[in-house]
Amino acid sequence: MDGPQPAVVWAAIIVSAALFGLGHLPALAQTVDLTPALVVRTVPLNAVAASSLV
Repeated sequence: MDGPQPAVVWAAIIVSAALFGLGHLPALAQTVDLTPALVVRTVPLNAVAASSLV
């Protein structure tokens, strides 16, 4: 077996992308009041951006 299983790699990508998105919430909170809509918008958009860097 060479390297990690594909499922493990995809799980790591998804987790790291979600953390990347969550990491942007403090910066957003400094500029505007956080609302559920902003959180739902910010986290997935940043996760997509992070996934494109893979």
